[in-house]
Formats: sequence, C-alpha cells, structure tokens
Amino acid sequence: MGCLVILAAGLGSRFGGAKQLIEFGPLKRTLMEYNICHAFEQGFSKIVLIIQPQSRTIIEKQIVPRLPCDLEVCLAEQNNTDLPKNCLVLESFNKLLGTAHALWCARSFLTSHFSVINADDYYSEDAFKLLASSAKREQSIIVAFRLDKTLSEFGGVNRGICKISKHFDSESSSLIAV
Repeated sequence: MGCLVILAAGLGSRFGGAKQLIEFGPLKRTLMEYNICHAFEQGFSKIVLIIQPQSRTIIEKQIVPRLPCDLEVCLAEQNNTDLPKNCLVLESFNKLLGTAHALWCARSFLTSHFSVINADDYYSEDAFKLLASSAKREQSIIVAFRLDKTLSEFGGVNRGICKISKHFDSESSSLIAV
C-alpha cells in the first residue's frame, strides 16, 4: 500500500548522539522500529529511512534485520552535497538542512503518495490507522498532536505551526488532531 518516510538523519546534538538509534524496552528496539511495526500492521509496505551516511552500517546490521522480511526498506543518505540546482551551502556549514532537503535526498525512492514521521518520536497505532486510511484514499493529511501533550519538562523543543491556507481542498485533505 503506502510508503512511510522516516526522518532519521538527525545529529542529536542536544541529546548527545543519535537518539534515533537508542534501543530500549523489553525488546531492545528503537522508537522508529516500534513505529515501523505499527505502520506495517496498518498496511504500509515500503519504508524509506533518510539517514546520515555514517549511520548506514549500524542501520543495515542492527535495525533492518529485525524488520518484517516482506517490508521494502530503502536507505537514502542525507548530505549537503546532494542539492537542487542553484542551491548553495557554505562549506563551513556542517549541519543538515532539514525536512525539505531530506525529502530531496530521498526523491529517487518517492514515486507516489507517502507519509513522513520523525525517527525519534513515537506515533500511536491510531496515528498510523489515520495515515493508512488517507493513503488508501490518496488524500493528503496532517496528523497533529496537541502541543500541551508534546512539550517536555526537560527543556525547550521546536514545533511547527500548521495553518490551513485558502488553497486548502477539503475534498482531498484533512487535518486530524490526536
């Protein structure tokens, strides 16, 4: 059915390392593995992991073998040398450019509708049910979480603000708050 894109190239500089690769719980799995299992249960058949080049080996050796064998898994490396024409980044800039750039780096794997999540966030089974139902209808959807349920008492976080524009097509798009 659908394709799930997982943004897993973060540096985890505030955390002290790549938190998307931290294993926990009785199964010793990463958050993205729990999310992938929920997505697979809801019919997602393809996963595109957008990764840092230096994390490829650990993902190929530790994460991918634990995923369902009939799940298509693609690894796209995000790096600042893969840029759209006329886009320049200073050589001294050593951070990745963000979500739009990550999707640009994964473009060869994205041939139809897809859903995007962060590797270091947990999404409920209900969120994947909503994503799967919208993918079946080829509908655009944002699954949003209440801000007061996502803030941390351990420091500041950045959150995007989504607004419905005048171009919003309610026949083919939805905003669903969980």
